[in-house]
Amino acid sequence: MHGDRATASSYLKSNWNKYDENYHPAYLLDGDPKTAWVEGVDGNGEGQTVTIPLSDLKSARSVRLRVWNGYQKSKNLLDANAAPKDVTVLVRDAGGDVTGTATATLKKDLGAQEIVVAIEKGRGVSSVTLRVDSTWPGRVYKDGCISDVEVFVDSDVPWSEKAEKARLAALKSWIGERKATAAAFAKLKPDYPWAATHFKVTTPSFWEGEETATYDDKTDKWSRVPGTKQVDEQLAEGKPSGVVARVLSADDLKALQEVRALAKDKGAGVATTWRRVDVSRQQPIPDGVAELEGYFPSLRAVAAFIDPGAVTWFEAQGEAGGVSRSRPRGVDEEWIRSWTTTNARVAFHADGKTPQRVYFSERRIIEERETVDETDHYVLDFGADGRLLRARRVGGRTSWMSGTLVDFEYDGAGKISGVRQRSLSGGIGAGSEWNNGVNVQSVALGADGNS
Repeated sequence: MHGDRATASSYLKSNWNKYDENYHPAYLLDGDPKTAWVEGVDGNGEGQTVTIPLSDLKSARSVRLRVWNGYQKSKNLLDANAAPKDVTVLVRDAGGDVTGTATATLKKDLGAQEIVVAIEKGRGVSSVTLRVDSTWPGRVYKDGCISDVEVFVDSDVPWSEKAEKARLAALKSWIGERKATAAAFAKLKPDYPWAATHFKVTTPSFWEGEETATYDDKTDKWSRVPGTKQVDEQLAEGKPSGVVARVLSADDLKALQEVRALAKDKGAGVATTWRRVDVSRQQPIPDGVAELEGYFPSLRAVAAFIDPGAVTWFEAQGEAGGVSRSRPRGVDEEWIRSWTTTNARVAFHADGKTPQRVYFSERRIIEERETVDETDHYVLDFGADGRLLRARRVGGRTSWMSGTLVDFEYDGAGKISGVRQRSLSGGIGAGSEWNNGVNVQSVALGADGNS
């Protein structure tokens, strides 16, 4: 069975690995001993974990791992680097419950070693986690490495060759994208707008939620929690309360209110002429920053405006868009995602050339088990020097909405050195299945000195 990506508690980022970062955990799955997952903490990697997501199987008897331990690119590199010794393997089902566990001692030798994990009767498999309990030291480096892991499952659930090939193809596509990005980073010109190729969290990520309504099984009704307000109510009043007040001020809510107003008139409050954006020198987004896309769906569209010298404005008609198709793990039917991005409305500073404020929207229609139709509206704020200072977003669906503020900081050379993102989300409207909570999230990223 194949995984299309892997996650880990850490992985190494350094100047030695400046561009392609082939120490990412996903390289465990590529079948190439020249690449490896390398943990990124002090020491040899004791306590670190790596998780491989698999197709969801409702039942299985056992899981067998073939592990190429250490850095197997060469015998010299195997000896020079650290490697796991005692490990624990945890198998989980789709709900995250552990359905099987095993411990093993790995040798620091070239070639594959096997670990078999028995699965509890009647239980399933959805992911495999390997935890490093002790390590073999390296002759030169304190970097714990695993080159490859293959996963086999003994199950009565029919094997889907098509699904597994699709997951492997997705992995190889991701690796190809990283190689292309590496080539782009390697050829960067001095006007690259970011201060580094990698950004990391500089303040603890804050996330909190609160209930605004509770459900009564007996009456089959929702009841409002006294003293709480839903997201749309707080935006309408411009008064943050509860968990929202932890990360957003009244001025922040006012900034999001303006986006909602512009969404109603489709950006006419910014400028009356649609303009298409020609981004002739769009640069790749640094690693770490791209992880914000879960909260900021059109982050890459926003990034097109970061380098003012790369943007050409001209009057335009029509809209941009596309369609993608996929078949996620454990799902028989095909998922179809289509999106439409409007051309931008732009207001300029006094020079008539430097953008002051830009509005655009993106609509996504996702056809999965049910059809999801959602639209995000964006307003970008620029300084007189052309620097993108803030990106604002408000979007959602009929009974759910969200808002995001992203603020950019610059160093003395005019490069983006910090990104601060704050988001809120929750249900709107009485009786909505999403009206039972308000969530907020805040995270700050800074340029990694080892980029």
